[in-house]
Amino acid sequence: MSDWDATYDAIGAANGGLDIEEPSGKFMNNANLGPAIQAGKVTEATIDEKVRHILGTAASYGWLNRDQRDTSISFVDAKNKEAALDSAREGAVLLKNTGNLLPLDRSAVKTILIVGPDSYPGVPVGGGSAGVVPFHMVSALEGISNEVGATTTVLYDRGVPTLEHLASATEFTTEAKGGKAGLTLESFKNLDLSGAPATKTVARHAVLEGLTIKDVIANVDAVIEMLFNSPPSEVSHRLTGFYHAATPTKYIFALEDSGEGSGNRVYVDDKLVIDNWKIVRAFQPHVTLELAEGAHKIVVEEWQKSPIGGHVELGIVPEDKVVNPQAVQLAAKADVVLVEAGFEQESEGEAGDRTFALPYGQSELIREITAANPKVIVAITSGGNVDSAKWIDRVPAVLETWYAGQQAGQALAEILFGDVNPSGHLPATFERNAEDNPTFANYYPEGDSKRVDYKEGIFVGYRGYEKNKVKPLFPFGYGLSYTTFKFTNLKFDQNGSGDEARGTASFDVTNTGSRKGAEVAQLYVTEDHPKVPRPEHELKGFQRIELSPGETKHVEIPLEARSFSYYDVAAKRWAIGSNRFTISVGDSVESLPLKTGVPLKSSGN
Repeated sequence: MSDWDATYDAIGAANGGLDIEEPSGKFMNNANLGPAIQAGKVTEATIDEKVRHILGTAASYGWLNRDQRDTSISFVDAKNKEAALDSAREGAVLLKNTGNLLPLDRSAVKTILIVGPDSYPGVPVGGGSAGVVPFHMVSALEGISNEVGATTTVLYDRGVPTLEHLASATEFTTEAKGGKAGLTLESFKNLDLSGAPATKTVARHAVLEGLTIKDVIANVDAVIEMLFNSPPSEVSHRLTGFYHAATPTKYIFALEDSGEGSGNRVYVDDKLVIDNWKIVRAFQPHVTLELAEGAHKIVVEEWQKSPIGGHVELGIVPEDKVVNPQAVQLAAKADVVLVEAGFEQESEGEAGDRTFALPYGQSELIREITAANPKVIVAITSGGNVDSAKWIDRVPAVLETWYAGQQAGQALAEILFGDVNPSGHLPATFERNAEDNPTFANYYPEGDSKRVDYKEGIFVGYRGYEKNKVKPLFPFGYGLSYTTFKFTNLKFDQNGSGDEARGTASFDVTNTGSRKGAEVAQLYVTEDHPKVPRPEHELKGFQRIELSPGETKHVEIPLEARSFSYYDVAAKRWAIGSNRFTISVGDSVESLPLKTGVPLKSSGN
């Protein structure tokens, strides 16, 4: 099955193994495949095989002989709610906890400020096809309010304006001097702004209404109906106006777009400052520019070729004015502050990238809050790492909570106050700088091509950082706890016979702290003297172990021949290059206290 609109050639797709083209048969249809079959370019056996795959799958799931909706299952189910809560509890990763600020002492916290765009309402998921709308979303504000009860005062402030508010508060004129209030809006019946505009009007603000991913999730049935029944159209727009900087200082330019099905760019004084024209590099890009006092020419251009798209909002604000002063005042009064930072459906989702930096104003918010109160916890809602260079040294505690679902706020509250001991470990490496990522130089196509060369090869993720000798901010597998653990007694018993290389690694894990907790033990394999380039460490097994204070558990992780193998491209098979390996065990790729040499009895070739 293809991704939506990811098929470009009927014959190539048919012969390449594709069974179903989504969302419709734009290429794999009778008009294209019928003549191809007649010409011998696609065989009837190939089509028959696709039919067997589709019908076989349908039959195996009972789709052909029974109704697929079970009306006896409740939409609001207590077991599912508990599963969602457990997932949020166990997924959170404690990244920093200087001075053991966490867990919070209930008796000492009389007033807590919850601040940040993701504080309320909560954000269960990012944007895109996987988006769901829960019956009830527990935000951080609600979860913590429920957790502390009437004994603690809970304060709240969003901290920074929404982009909708920011765009509506950003004033323009059609001319540098005089002119009308607003921007000149030109509309074209093509994708490249060519020729004379079809219409020319004045827009009050730098806003174009259009369909966003959030709109799609909220009205998915209606949107799908529209996608199949709307005729194709190609339009583009240009907004031109002048922004009058009141003082010479730094200004934040924040843009929001639809991503899929459209492109956009922003010019300031004829200089391109935001470019999503060919590739959606960010749903909600922002840039900070030094502006002189006076008028500055602003141009926003956009194109759209599908019903999803066409949404644009541009807001401009002085950097020193983006944070609500009331939030800072409240922070100074609180015993502790939780900053709920991160992304939302409008700023992170599919069909486009997002910024490595936190959304506009959030880094400034964290810096101003920490200046007012040193006891600050930052909880990040995101699908991956964010740029924390400007504030992480000022913050004693940081949690990565990901998109934690409908019970996110409840789980966060339980972790903050110690009802739950965080046990999550990073499934990815968190870099210090975007440029540190092994894929950074090869991420986008070169020039105007659509070709991306994966020059990093197998050295992605932690493998690339180790190869490049780049120390990340937080390594793969990293995660703190409110207790401590110790690894001991690593052994490897090889039980293979003949040409098979297999065995079992065993070791002990002890909770050496005073709280019940869970550790994620990780096992890595290293070939001591590889004949081909191989990673310094390769994760081959892991296990989550729950331990009471002082308790020790024995852990066994089986290893197969594949655990020691690399893929031999020339021979087109998995192969073991030598019989000398090292097994390492610990709680992250950088923290591996246990090591043992492994002389394999067989090379496995």
